[in-house]
Amino acid sequence: MVEPWYTTLKRFLNYFAIPNLTLFIVVISGLVSAYCLQSKSSLGLLSGQTLTSGEWWNLLFFPFRLIEAGEQGSGAWLWLGLRLYLFWIFGSSLENEIGDSRYTRYILSGIVLVAIGGLLFPGEVRAEFVYISVFLAIAYVAPNQEVLLFFILPVKMKWIAAIIVGLILLQSLATIVATGDVLQILGPTLGLGNYLLFFGREFILDRMQNRKVQQRRATMIPETRVSIHRCTICGITENDDAAMEFRFCNQCADHEYCMVHLRDHVHQN
Repeated sequence: MVEPWYTTLKRFLNYFAIPNLTLFIVVISGLVSAYCLQSKSSLGLLSGQTLTSGEWWNLLFFPFRLIEAGEQGSGAWLWLGLRLYLFWIFGSSLENEIGDSRYTRYILSGIVLVAIGGLLFPGEVRAEFVYISVFLAIAYVAPNQEVLLFFILPVKMKWIAAIIVGLILLQSLATIVATGDVLQILGPTLGLGNYLLFFGREFILDRMQNRKVQQRRATMIPETRVSIHRCTICGITENDDAAMEFRFCNQCADHEYCMVHLRDHVHQN
């Protein structure tokens, strides 16, 4: 029996992997971005106009251009080096965490969705969304891992990820207010679509599970432990000190004492 094409495709994608993909992307992105920065080239600037005019190669180089139009000077070179370094650190970590196959699918799906977003929402979705999605993924996989903000302040990954997402949403909100087009929110959604596809369901399920656990703990009745022994003098029980022993005094009428007060008390009848 011949299996459906989508089953064959799914099996192929499950095993398809590009080893050391992070290194490959860093090298290509560095070369393409450095060329654009040095020559002030428009290579990799994606828009519907460039495609309709026959400049199809921009679609291929679009994911590897980390330089915005107009960026120049020593500051642009420094910013490019920092971007490549951060992607190398976080991309390598994510590659090791989820494996070559899943990481390859994650990157490729991100490139496709970012390209679509760049065509539909020019200016709102850029190639750096692929790199941002890698950071968000490693922040989800290792949320408590710390990085040195400004090389000084230790900050957990999950808080940096929350700030990045917040800034993206604020930018989209400002665009919606300025243009009145609510559909502008679809731009960042497509730009980070690979994160939503790969980790969105897990994220939602984790939040729901954590909420259920907190609700269960809030409504849980504390376990009450009934004490059997209690010292007549100090009131200590075996719940207060599990190692303490208790005895009845043979000169008192049914009074129990801890070992501290067994031989040091006034007899009671």
